[in-house]
Amino acid sequence: MPNLLDFPAAPLTTTQDEGELLHQHVVAHLLDGKIQHGQLEAINRVQGVIHLNLDDTKQGIDIPYASLRYMVFSTPLPPATTSHPLAVANLSITLPDSLQTFTLSFIDGKQVTGKTRGFLMSNDGIHLFPVVAHDQCVRMFVPRRSVKNHQLGASMPEALLQSGATTPDQLDAGIKSHEELQAKRIGAYLLETQPVSQEMLITALEQPPPKAPEKIGTTLLNQGLITQQQLNLALHNQTVNRAKNLGDVLVQMGAISPETYQSVLAHNLGLPFVKLQGMKPDTRALALVEAEWVAHHRIVPIMMHDDRLVVAMEDPTDYESVELLRFITGHNIEITVATSADIAWAVSNATSNSNATATLAQMDIQPLTIEQPQLDAEQLANEKPLVRLVQELLLEAIRRHASDIHIRPGEDHFDVLFRIDGELTDIKHLPKTLLPALISRLKILSNMDISEKRLPQDGQMRAVFKDNIVDMRVSAMPTVNGESMVIRVLDTKSGLKPISALGFSPHDEAKIIAMLNRSAGLILVTGPTGSGKSTTLYAALNEVRKRNLNIITVENPVEYHIDGIMQIQVKADIGYTFAEALRHILRHDPDVILIGEIRDQETAHIALKSALTGHLVLSTLHTNDAASTISRLRNMEVESYLLGSTLVGILAQRLIRKNCEHCKTEEVVESTIRTTLNVSPEEVFYRGAGCEHCNGTGYSGRMAVYELLEVTPAIQKMITDEASTEQIQAQALLDGMVPLTANALAYARQRNTSLAEVYRVRLE
Repeated sequence: MPNLLDFPAAPLTTTQDEGELLHQHVVAHLLDGKIQHGQLEAINRVQGVIHLNLDDTKQGIDIPYASLRYMVFSTPLPPATTSHPLAVANLSITLPDSLQTFTLSFIDGKQVTGKTRGFLMSNDGIHLFPVVAHDQCVRMFVPRRSVKNHQLGASMPEALLQSGATTPDQLDAGIKSHEELQAKRIGAYLLETQPVSQEMLITALEQPPPKAPEKIGTTLLNQGLITQQQLNLALHNQTVNRAKNLGDVLVQMGAISPETYQSVLAHNLGLPFVKLQGMKPDTRALALVEAEWVAHHRIVPIMMHDDRLVVAMEDPTDYESVELLRFITGHNIEITVATSADIAWAVSNATSNSNATATLAQMDIQPLTIEQPQLDAEQLANEKPLVRLVQELLLEAIRRHASDIHIRPGEDHFDVLFRIDGELTDIKHLPKTLLPALISRLKILSNMDISEKRLPQDGQMRAVFKDNIVDMRVSAMPTVNGESMVIRVLDTKSGLKPISALGFSPHDEAKIIAMLNRSAGLILVTGPTGSGKSTTLYAALNEVRKRNLNIITVENPVEYHIDGIMQIQVKADIGYTFAEALRHILRHDPDVILIGEIRDQETAHIALKSALTGHLVLSTLHTNDAASTISRLRNMEVESYLLGSTLVGILAQRLIRKNCEHCKTEEVVESTIRTTLNVSPEEVFYRGAGCEHCNGTGYSGRMAVYELLEVTPAIQKMITDEASTEQIQAQALLDGMVPLTANALAYARQRNTSLAEVYRVRLE
C-alpha cells in the first residue's frame, strides 16, 4: 500500500512538538465494537484505508474508513509552551480558551464526548486532541463517513459547523426547558469530567453526553448582549427564513455585531480571533498564493511561522479550501478567524500588494536610504508597471462608485482609501517607495507641475470607462510624510441624472419642473458640503436643456462637462471671480445662468439682478434648511424687496444611505432615537445587516431627502415685510411643504433606509 499519510499538523495552541505520525502506536475503534491495537504503518487517503501491524499477532491488517469509528494515537503530546506567533508579533488577536467541548454522533447512533485542546477538519475527517494526564493530549482521528453529526463549543449554531440546522422550535423549547435544550443542541455539550489516562479517556469518550450549556440565544441573553425582545424577534425572522441560523439573524438585525459573532465562533472552535485592518501583510506569506485565489476563497495569508502558514478566514469550517491551500503551498495551515469586513479589506489589500510588489520588481525600485539620492520620479512615473497600477486604481474607484480617492502617506507606507456612499473605506496599503512615482504619475495626468512638492496644487483629468466619460478633480498637498492627494471622481453616468431619478415625490417633482419652466427667477439648492447640491443642479440643467435655451454656467471648478452648454471656470488667482464672470456673461444673451455657489454679497446682488432682468438663475448656498436661506441672503445685505420679487423656490437637501436590498432585515432601534423622532416603540423599521454585496456596510448607494419651499404669494409678502425665519417656516408648512426630517422618516417607513440614518440627517 502506498504511504499517503498527510494529516494536517496540530494547531499551535495545542502543541508545538507533535513529531512524526507514522509508526506511532494507535488504538482503532471500529463501528462493529471491536478495538484493534497496533502500529500505524500507512494510510491511503485516496482509497480511505489504514494499515496497522497488530500488537498481539504482529500481522498487518487493512481497516477501511467505512469500518472505523475513530483512531487514537497513544503518544501523549505536551501542551504548547510558547505564545501564538500573532500574539508575539503584537498583532490584534484574541486567543481561545485552552479547552473546548465536543460531541460526535456516529452513523450507528452512538455518541462520543470529551474536551479537546484543538480541532481540525480535512477531507478525510475530523482531528481532535482530547486531554489525558498532566495536561497532555493525544491526537484522535474520526473518518468523515463514520460521523452523522459533530458538535464543538458551547454556544454557536450547528449550521456554523455545517452539520444540520437548529429549528426555531428546538431553540424555543430550549429556552423554556434547559434540559431539553441541552439534549438537542449541537456544539453545546460540556464534559465536566476530565480524563486523566489513556484508559480513562476511552471510557470517558464512550459515556453518554453530560449536561450542556445553553445555545447562542440563551448565552447572549444571559450575558446581557441581547434582550428577550430581540431574541424573540430573531426567532420569528428565522421562522420566515429557515436557511439562516440564529447567529446570522441576530447580526442582520443589528442586535450583535459581526465582530462579536465571529469572535464567539472562534472561541467555540478553539481558534484565535484577529483584527486585520491596519495589519501589515507578510510578503513571504502573500507570495505563496496567487491574489486571485485569495480573493476567490476569502482566505488571507497573514504570516509565516516556522513551516506553517497562518491564515485568516471568515468561515473556518471550509475545510476543503484549507486542504487545497495546504496542497498548493506545501505548508501546514494555522487557521484564525476574522470578520467579513476585515476579510474583504485584507483581500483588497492582498490584491493591491500583489500588484504593487510586481510593479516594484519590474521597476527595480529600492527603499530610499540616507546615502541614496531620491529616484527620478518623472522617469518612474512613465514606466509601464506604474502606469498600469495607476490605471487599475482609477478604474477600481469608478467600478465601486467611489466619489473620492484619498492617497494618505505614512512614515513607512501609504494608504489608499475610497469614499463610498459618504464613508471612507480602506482599499490599499502600499510600500512608501511607490509614493513619489505614483504621485508624479497622477500629476502628469492632471497637468500639474511634478517638480513642485512644497506647495498645494490643483488639476483635472478625464478617463473613459465603458464608453462613459469620467472627470476627475485632483488636489495635491504636501505633508510631513510626503505629498497627499485627493481625487474627486465625477462619473457623468452616475452624476448626470434626470429630475425623475432624484427621488422626489410626484407632487414635488411637478412643482420643481414648473419652477424650471419659468423664464425668470432665482432657484436655490441648499445644504452642507457633500449633500448632493451639484447633482441636483445638473439634473435641473438637463431639464432646462429640453427647451433649447442658451445656458451659461459659472463654476469653481467645472464638475461635469456637458455638450451644448457654455461652462466657465472661475480663476480667482487672476481675479476672474464669480462676480467678474457674471458681469461679462450677461452680454452673451443667456436664457439660463447657473452659478456654482453664492459666496459673497457681490455675487448675490448680481444673481438677483440677473433674475430680475429676465434670466432664470440656478445656484447653491450653504444653509441648514430652506427657510433660513432667506435670512442668510439678508445677512449678505440683499434688499428684501429684491429678494421677494425674484426668489422662486428653495430646495434644502441631505444625502442618506440606502439599505442594501440583499441583507435588509428588521432594525433594532435605540429608545433615544425613537423618542427624538417621535416614533412609537411598536413601529418596525429596516436596515441592512452587511453582506458581500455592500462590503459589510449594510448600505448600497445614497438618495436625497429634502424640503421644498415654494415662494407663494403669502411667503413673497412675508419676505418683503422681513418676517422672521420661524414665521416663514410656519407659512411654508401651511402651504404644503414637507419638512426634511418628515421626508426622511417617510423613506424609512418605506424600508428604503434605516431610522438611524434619519436620526443622523434630521433637522432640529
